[in-house]
Amino acid sequence: MKRRTILRNNPDNVRIHSDKSEHLPQTFDEAVSSLLADNKYRNLSPHTNRYYKEHLRIFKRIYTELYNQPPPLALNRAHISAFIDYRINTSSNEKNGVETSLRALKRYCTFIQSKGWAQDNPFNNFVMPKVKAPIIETFSDTQILKMLNACDTDTFVGYRDYVLILFMLDTGVRLRELCDISLSDINLEDNYVKVFGKNQTYRNIPIAATLKTALRKYIDVRGESPSDALFISQNDTALRPRSVQNRLERYGRAAGIDNVRVSPHTFRHTFAKMYVQNGGNIFVLQDILGHSTLEMVRVYVRMYSSDIRRDHAKHSPLNRL
Repeated sequence: MKRRTILRNNPDNVRIHSDKSEHLPQTFDEAVSSLLADNKYRNLSPHTNRYYKEHLRIFKRIYTELYNQPPPLALNRAHISAFIDYRINTSSNEKNGVETSLRALKRYCTFIQSKGWAQDNPFNNFVMPKVKAPIIETFSDTQILKMLNACDTDTFVGYRDYVLILFMLDTGVRLRELCDISLSDINLEDNYVKVFGKNQTYRNIPIAATLKTALRKYIDVRGESPSDALFISQNDTALRPRSVQNRLERYGRAAGIDNVRVSPHTFRHTFAKMYVQNGGNIFVLQDILGHSTLEMVRVYVRMYSSDIRRDHAKHSPLNRL
């Protein structure tokens, strides 16, 4: 049986030259290529580059439709406003999605100005459109237990999926991070897993005793494999993100879950919710989740902290009447 080993995506430095010898782009496409090359040079992840490439492609398509020509190298405020108007009023896109595209555009404009290819940056003093607060879906304890019970732990695939669910609930890792974890990243002696994050840095996430026990058994059942990936298929290939999503959706259907999207990110939100409800330190939670700021952690705290509810119950004017 042919097997292959998963390789971590480590982008190579793609340019070694000084700014003096750098080619001056003449078109929007050439400037985008320079931005993507610069991202690789700065060792940003391939996922980040795909994000910029995709959203700048969306801008180019809409600009071409609006102006009947490709966008120029240097953009102005009118171009940005027309793009926003088209996305919201013509295409009826959610403002959250528009903001995601605008972040890529802002990075592009900042980049070409820093290179001296544009005199002005249309995003200077630009106010991003307000977006709706994110809707955070989480699982209930009952739903989690139903999904775990749906796993046939008498089979390799079933037990692997059982441990995979436990792993997501105990660590809150992202889908890509989960698929990138190798066997060598698991440290059962010191009770942590090393995770390669989206900012191209490693972080060590503690694991609970329950997960440690399950991982020890799973690693024994998993046995020897030419793949170093922690979670593998029956054919010794690393589980891919789409496969993980499909497996989770299957367990969601088996558990009769129809009011919550069964996805890896819902498990991540559920981990954060339970961590906050159990009184976890928000700075530790930020490190575990791999967030660069506390912004998202504050959302979890506002939604789920029992301290807020206790404080409200204690100081509510209505309760004191």
